[in-house]
Amino acid sequence: MAEVNKRLLDSRSQAEIDENFERILALIDALEEKPGTPGVGVKSITGSIDGSNKLTLTFTLTDDSVQTVEGVITPPAAG
Repeated sequence: MAEVNKRLLDSRSQAEIDENFERILALIDALEEKPGTPGVGVKSITGSIDGSNKLTLTFTLTDDSVQTVEGVITPPAAG
């Protein structure tokens, strides 16, 4: 029988942080926006997660434009 990795049950564990980061990357990859200006890169990324697990990421691009991505991080199921 498979054993649940106890680190996944603790939202502060590195395993859970890694999994949430993968969710964030998937959210960004799923965006269906038109492509940006060729040659423009990311200057900085800032972000926050509030008490309701709402994630806000703000990207400042090298042309000084700003893009914002919002989503909700789903906590792991209680086991």
